[in-house]
Amino acid sequence: MAETAGELIHWPDYKFAEYCRNRFRVNRGVYNTIDVWLYENGCRDIGERRRLILLFLSACSDETDAGDGKFLKFGKGGLSDRIRRYIGHPHAGRSLYH
Repeated sequence: MAETAGELIHWPDYKFAEYCRNRFRVNRGVYNTIDVWLYENGCRDIGERRRLILLFLSACSDETDAGDGKFLKFGKGGLSDRIRRYIGHPHAGRSLYH
């Protein structure tokens, strides 16, 4: 399977979640929480949600030491707050409402 973002967003859910786990070091619970948060906040299109998931996880992994092999950690309530701040960033160019 190719690994371009345009193709990744169309992978089956299990494969996409596994890609996120391997690439960004997030467990399935973190992936599901991000997906549900985006859906519940107006992003109904699965392709758009997955695009935002990739962008969000990429930004988070850029801010951490990805070379240490550890999974990304957000702390209690930290994940939702982090998504909210990321999506709400004025220069993000992202909108959840279609």
